[in-house]
Formats: sequence, C-alpha cells, structure tokens
Amino acid sequence: MQALPKERMARFYLDEHRSLSKISELTGFSYSVLARLAREYAIPMRRREDYKKHAPVEREWLF
Repeated sequence: MQALPKERMARFYLDEHRSLSKISELTGFSYSVLARLAREYAIPMRRREDYKKHAPVEREWLF
C-alpha cells in the first residue's frame, strides 16, 4: 500500500477537520500509521482541550 501523500493527509485532518479514526476508515491505514505520518509531515495534532465545549442549552431556548 502506498503512503498517504502529505497534501491529502493535511486536507483531511486540517481542512476537513476529520479525526485520525475517520481518516483510517477512509484510507485503510491504521490509526498508528496515520499518527506517525502526521509527525513526519509536521502536521500539528489536535489535543482534547483544543475541541470547543458547547455551552449548556437553556431549557427555555428549546421551546
């Protein structure tokens, strides 16, 4: 299997905001291979705290 090109990996991860798990499903590469490629390609990995938390929804807003 040929390696995932840097441009395609960056598009999936950075531009389309896909997770490594989702990219794995799309490409057939394992999560660990994709994580290694991201490091090799110098693609900055997201951390849990990078994800925005949603504000609580007020009950009144729902109705």
